Amino acid sequence: MTILNLDRAAAIAGQAIVDSSRGTEDQAKALDRLTTRTMGVLQEHGLYATLLFLYTRTTASERPLAEALRRHLLRLLDDTIAPLPALRPGPDRPITDPQWSAVSAALTAPDGLLCRLDTLLLAHELAEQALLYTRYGA
Repeated sequence: MTILNLDRAAAIAGQAIVDSSRGTEDQAKALDRLTTRTMGVLQEHGLYATLLFLYTRTTASERPLAEALRRHLLRLLDDTIAPLPALRPGPDRPITDPQWSAVSAALTAPDGLLCRLDTLLLAHELAEQALLYTRYGA
């Protein structure tokens, strides 16, 4: 039996988000702002709303940051507690950045993440921890 360290997985995801968004000090501040807003959505409205929020960021400065956040959050969930095979581009390939319709369908499917309360609550905490580490890293 393999024991999975979820805090380590969240830290790795947070660092991956920061690494994929490296740039100027202004970009670091923009990542910090977007991550803070994303955490607020997660805490107030939940995981589904958080992902929807990240898909609706359309300004030129926020779009690449939101893509990095959602891609790494989805990969974190897929790799740790809630496999999302419907979002993979091929067998045994990692999640890249699927369209919102695919994400929504995968989450709300009868066997999806949103249908299992215990797993959803764990996913919520894991995403929150990853976002916290992203803020610290930014």
